[in-house]
Amino acid sequence: MKVALFLPSLTIGGVQRVIVNLANGLDKLGCNITIIVCDGQGEMRKKLPSNSKIIDFNKKKLHGDLRPIFSAKELEKYLKQNKIDCLISAPGFSSVIALKVAKKLKTNTSILLIADNKLSLMLKRKFRNKVNYYLLKFYSKKVRAHIIAVHQSAYDDALKIFKKSKFKIHKIYHPIIENLTKEKIKDKNLDNILTNNNIIISAGRLVYEKNYILLIKAFEKLLKDYPSYKLLILGDGNLKDSLNNYCKEHNLCKSVYLYGFSNYVIESMKKSKLYVSSSIEEAFGNCIVEALSTGVRIVSTDVESGGPFEILGGGKYGRLCRNNDVNDLYKSMKKELENETSSKEERIKRSKDFSVEASAKKYYQLMKGLKNETK
Repeated sequence: MKVALFLPSLTIGGVQRVIVNLANGLDKLGCNITIIVCDGQGEMRKKLPSNSKIIDFNKKKLHGDLRPIFSAKELEKYLKQNKIDCLISAPGFSSVIALKVAKKLKTNTSILLIADNKLSLMLKRKFRNKVNYYLLKFYSKKVRAHIIAVHQSAYDDALKIFKKSKFKIHKIYHPIIENLTKEKIKDKNLDNILTNNNIIISAGRLVYEKNYILLIKAFEKLLKDYPSYKLLILGDGNLKDSLNNYCKEHNLCKSVYLYGFSNYVIESMKKSKLYVSSSIEEAFGNCIVEALSTGVRIVSTDVESGGPFEILGGGKYGRLCRNNDVNDLYKSMKKELENETSSKEERIKRSKDFSVEASAKKYYQLMKGLKNETK
């Protein structure tokens, strides 16, 4: 089966990792993989299947949604000249462009669009998100396609939005957990921090959506109960200076480590007491799944998308707290340290539902059925 995966870039990011993991999973199932990328430069390129074909539209001078928008002609040309059984598109404007091209070509290629969030939430976001939403609605009346919702809330939401359309809705979890061998931390500074047995950890970009100021404030309260504990945040972003300034002003520099980017997130989680996701917005929650795989205890804000809620089984595999509520986050962290909601074994078992192998098999089964329909 010939499968193409379309995405904006191969830089490090959640969407890119999902597409790369899916490519590897489908490759192992015998699919002929082509990666169609607007800008093919980036760290994730090295993680692609060795025998995959890479079509790079070289839009490196463009950023964000402009990359897929200005790749429409190249995508159209490629699909016209090459027989592809299925085209899987990353979320965002990549999906809109895939639909635009499919409408023009009237192709037999099956179009699969990944929806990593409740699509209706786009109406509450920026203008470009609203445009994205209405274009999806427009093309849903014109093109046969398949929405791959990655959690139940996204699935239910898509069913309502595309009730009277040519879209069919499916639910398949993100492919997050790989069969990785145990890796020793080769970063001495990070390893020294983790020698403290009382580490609370979080991982992600230092941006508004991750709401790390909330986590730091909640941890500040927790220090009164657990003065020997440390907070370790792995990730970089445009809010690093403001977060550092808050720590300096509140004498937290010896207790809070804004460590920056690290390749040892999983191993760091294994050595920590608690993983916390303080996001004010979270489409799915890839890092929460990773935390589950290590068996570490988990606390997460219950964001509107419903992603963390489903990953944690509504509170069965980790503790959920009210969104953007510093007191509730503090209380939830304290309660989870005192009395875990589930066992380590239960958390690890739950993470297997999000394995690359399990997800790739479901995609393969769906695509195989679609290919048989077009014969």
